[in-house]
Amino acid sequence: MKIDISSTLVQAAENAAAGYNTALSNGDLEQALANAQKCIFLYGKLAKANPYHPQAFQEKVKTWKTLEALLIGKIRNNKPDPRPVPPAEEKKTLPDIQDINEQFWHDNLPSPADIQVPVIDTVFHIALEIAKEGREGRQVGTAFVIGDTDTVLKFSRQLILNPFQGHKDEDRTITNAEMKECIKELAQLDGAFIVRGNGIVEAAARYITLDTSKVTIPPGHGTRHSSIAAITQETKSIGIIVSQSGGKISLIRDGKIFKTIHP
Repeated sequence: MKIDISSTLVQAAENAAAGYNTALSNGDLEQALANAQKCIFLYGKLAKANPYHPQAFQEKVKTWKTLEALLIGKIRNNKPDPRPVPPAEEKKTLPDIQDINEQFWHDNLPSPADIQVPVIDTVFHIALEIAKEGREGRQVGTAFVIGDTDTVLKFSRQLILNPFQGHKDEDRTITNAEMKECIKELAQLDGAFIVRGNGIVEAAARYITLDTSKVTIPPGHGTRHSSIAAITQETKSIGIIVSQSGGKISLIRDGKIFKTIHP
């Protein structure tokens, strides 16, 4: 009797995906990670077993690797750091960010706005760390769109499966300290983070679908800046962009860059 290897692998992958969802709903991150890694392995085998049409399975591998990275970040943050804690260093204020304070955000929020000041300040400081540190030894470019989220979602679409879908609100609130490493890991994906004004991260890897021909930004800025300018022109949101080249941070509102920071 001939066995359909592809069908067997697909069934095994679907079982692993179901196990991932069950483990996630039970809060068992280690088991969810094991199932995500099983999906990566199985869909990888399916891509090799179907040499003429591997794209669909390769996309699933990419999606499950994204979920794997998210879980690794959450698990890492849930474990105590065994390394000795170094003495606290005196914080130095950088000239470019010395005026980024609570009053600055109050003065520059869209009107009307549903954005809480601690939320946008947290997003800004995560962007600052991404700009200064990069990821895995290389510079990373990314973007955040904060506020007026329901409207923003109408003018955008997912590039891949949304890694934040299915997680509890408290587990995807950006002011939660455990979220920082997850955001830094997912910043390597194409597309933008969509953050509600109350701090809930609604999506990552989101592609803005608006026409960018109506926005005017200074020369030297790429498509990431154009798309975020377009979405802030049509919505009551603020965009924060980290440039991959040089780590410059741009703050965008009403379709225009209103502040540039050089970390």
